[in-house]
Amino acid sequence: MTDPTWLALDIGTHTVLAAVGRAAAGRLAVLDDRQWFARLGEGVRSSGRLRPEAVARALEALAEARGLAERHGARIAAVATRACREACNAEEFLAPARDALGVPVEVVAGEREAELTFRGAASGLGVTDRAVWADVGGGSTEIILAEGRRPEGAVSTPLGAVALTESWLRGDPYAPAELRAAREEIRRQIDPLGLPRVSLVVGIGGTATTLAAVERGLPTYDGSQVHGLRLSRATLAAHIEALAALTLARRSQVPGLAPQRAPVIVAGALVLDELLSATGAGTLVVSDRGVRHGVLLDRLGLHD
Repeated sequence: MTDPTWLALDIGTHTVLAAVGRAAAGRLAVLDDRQWFARLGEGVRSSGRLRPEAVARALEALAEARGLAERHGARIAAVATRACREACNAEEFLAPARDALGVPVEVVAGEREAELTFRGAASGLGVTDRAVWADVGGGSTEIILAEGRRPEGAVSTPLGAVALTESWLRGDPYAPAELRAAREEIRRQIDPLGLPRVSLVVGIGGTATTLAAVERGLPTYDGSQVHGLRLSRATLAAHIEALAALTLARRSQVPGLAPQRAPVIVAGALVLDELLSATGAGTLVVSDRGVRHGVLLDRLGLHD
């Protein structure tokens, strides 16, 4: 009997991410990996509601994802995160999403999101040190403390790249006072956590992978070129300074930086930089995997 193939969807505030995978010799084999910049959570922080145009963009992405699943003969498992947790009209998306996919979308709590994030991100990375793992999403940042592959604790914070940008970074380019205010808000959320001193932070999600792609100067994104890449704090600081000084139009043209990611990359990078500062870590390790890979591991019954 052929092992089942699954397509896992991570429906976030800024992106819809899909990974197709199956078990191979007891490990996760990823067959395909896609992303759509649906911006489902656009404006949710201020209004508390999903916008009709954002719902339409996300549903279009789900229709394409279902086609991808059909081409691979894959079953579908879908989870949604902070935008759907916060929006009072989330059902206006969830009901048609079920029709689009043929399966219900599970809205996961922050703790469950962090668990899936860690399981997925740790697969194939080989980090054995005690580290802080951070998935900077559009609406939230999941922070996990782990000793190697053993998580010790996890927390979900409202430090999303979209949310921070909408609240604090409105200039073009950003004014120094805006950047200081954003950093102060990040510290206000991080300091009460009492994070321990560690040697490295593992960055998960689009902010970390984009910074790695910029460091590599990749003309086309290639996850194999960024998974496991290590950036020093000095290198991260240099990228933040350079990107923050650019207008949005110029930032959108930086090699390795998808134009759809340009509006929020600085806010996300500030979160990672403040986490390195809070923990005394000198190195950021980049993981190309995340929630969708955690869902695949769950569905396939794998421990990798």
